[in-house]
Amino acid sequence: MTQHRFRITSAQAPAECPVPSELQSHAHYPSARARWELRARVPWSREEMSERARTHTVKMESGKSWIQTTFYKRECVKFLAASRDHHRCFPVCHVCQNLVRCCCGRLIGEHSELDSSSWLRPSGEEEVWCVVQHTKTSPTDAFGSIDFQGSNKCYCRAKYVRLSCDAKPEELCHLMLREWNMAQPKLLISVHGGTDNFPLPPRVGQVFSKGLIRAAETAGAWIFTDGFNTGVSMYVGDAVKAYGTYERRRRTVIGITPWGLIENHTDLIGRDVLRHYQTLGNPLSKRSSLNGMHSHFLLVDDGTLGKSGGQQELRRKLERHIQRQRIHPRLVQRVPLVCVVVEGGPAVLSTVLDYVSRSPPVPVIVFEGTGRAADLLSLIHKQTAEDRELDVNIKEDFLQRIENVFGVARTKAYQFFTLLKHCMEHRDVITIFDSESEDHLEADVAILTASLRGTPAEKLSITLAWDRADIAQQHVLGYGHDWKVGALEHAMLNALLMDRVSFVKLLIENGVTMKHFLTVSRLEELYNMQHQGSSDHFLRHIIEDAKKCRLPGRYKITLIDIGMVIEYLIGGAYQSTYRSKSFKAVYNRIHSELKAVRSFQHPEGLAKSQLSQMNHSLNSTEPHILTDAR
Repeated sequence: MTQHRFRITSAQAPAECPVPSELQSHAHYPSARARWELRARVPWSREEMSERARTHTVKMESGKSWIQTTFYKRECVKFLAASRDHHRCFPVCHVCQNLVRCCCGRLIGEHSELDSSSWLRPSGEEEVWCVVQHTKTSPTDAFGSIDFQGSNKCYCRAKYVRLSCDAKPEELCHLMLREWNMAQPKLLISVHGGTDNFPLPPRVGQVFSKGLIRAAETAGAWIFTDGFNTGVSMYVGDAVKAYGTYERRRRTVIGITPWGLIENHTDLIGRDVLRHYQTLGNPLSKRSSLNGMHSHFLLVDDGTLGKSGGQQELRRKLERHIQRQRIHPRLVQRVPLVCVVVEGGPAVLSTVLDYVSRSPPVPVIVFEGTGRAADLLSLIHKQTAEDRELDVNIKEDFLQRIENVFGVARTKAYQFFTLLKHCMEHRDVITIFDSESEDHLEADVAILTASLRGTPAEKLSITLAWDRADIAQQHVLGYGHDWKVGALEHAMLNALLMDRVSFVKLLIENGVTMKHFLTVSRLEELYNMQHQGSSDHFLRHIIEDAKKCRLPGRYKITLIDIGMVIEYLIGGAYQSTYRSKSFKAVYNRIHSELKAVRSFQHPEGLAKSQLSQMNHSLNSTEPHILTDAR
């Protein structure tokens, strides 16, 4: 008897999967009291085993972890005085070491490695500080877990790593998916807005918080912020606290944070450690604390101190890399990206323009009523339309409004106004969400529908990956599209394989009939499809027991095999229709004719014609038609 490679766990067995009474006496099955859960051992794929072996080899040879051998920190190694009044005493006195700052933001004495010849610049020479020339890399010295103080909740812990601003996005994805065991994203929500604290109207704040978290959790999204405990990132953290789950694996709020702007960042130095961190920052400091409700932090180091901006390019590259990943192994669609704007300063206008100018453009949803940049975008979106210019009076009023909102002169106001006009050239991908409107959508629906792009079939596949049948019904199937032949049937097949019960019901309501859908070809595809995440097939073991032989690695399960399994499990008291002589005869005849056409050397046109006919016969033949042949 073949030994089954599975285990039965009664504590975790689903209540809706009882053992049939006629199977309880069978030697291979547990009692009804245990219910059942059959868990196959999941061996790594060949690629995963190779990657893990390589990682293990690196660790064994160098004594360092994969993170240490992959990610680096940056430190300034050349002092360039930020002030034009160059300090000229040599060697530099102790007083001046605590007064003169480098262009990187550090004092002379704060440079760990500094060549004394680099303290002074020759007279008249103007050298511009840059990351590539004036910093050096070394293995990262800060990664592990943060335990945020001020709460005894276990969900106030986060993974973190300090890394160089030129880290590769492929390695970042490996870090998050393999090392940190994060779930594969099905949507990426990039939140932008004010970095300083700003008031948010209670109604708007509640709608934003609830909608953002519901959209993220139901769709399996990752949320990107700057990770600080100020501004819009703080409101995202509050949303997680108020509406988020306590399940750590489902909390995927990622802060992409400049290392040099973090308050008390030296407290985080240590390799593979648990660090206690206080989120209450110094109100007089120019740096900010991390937000304790984020689940992961990428601490981007460009060698500067007290300066922002070095993380933006890395965030942009990482977003683009995630966009190129498949949303689900069964689907060819890629992970959608949507930008969410709440308040914000002038930099947010440039960020929005960057998103909408990409190819393909990234949809942007702006929460009206949150202030500054968000309200300016909302206003100009309402005042403009395609191929229409603003009236002179409206333009003057708008310029005055920009001056008041951002506190800038008229010259700067013109520049920001130009940015706004360029954004409106792509107004079709900008959605304004007004929480005060009576007919507005729920915020989560607005975020998800804004990210839906492509053909109706592609939109249906994306909502299927999210398991949001409500959005598919209202915004995809509800518009009376002309669907291609087989499109809904293909969606039904994916829904069955992905265990999307609500979509199966929805597709049946929209015209898919199971009588015509369940052809011989589709039934066999369903039986041969392995469960998601498993590379071992439990059904194959039962077939091996019934046949008393070992199946080849690429063996394809047939309906005749299924009939044999049914008879084997019941114990000979029942004859399956799939094992009847008439069914076997018709089934084998179709397969043999199809095989003959594929192997016989007919003229090309005739062979293709017969092959197409045989394939159509197999794909369209319904099992009940074959059984009726008796």
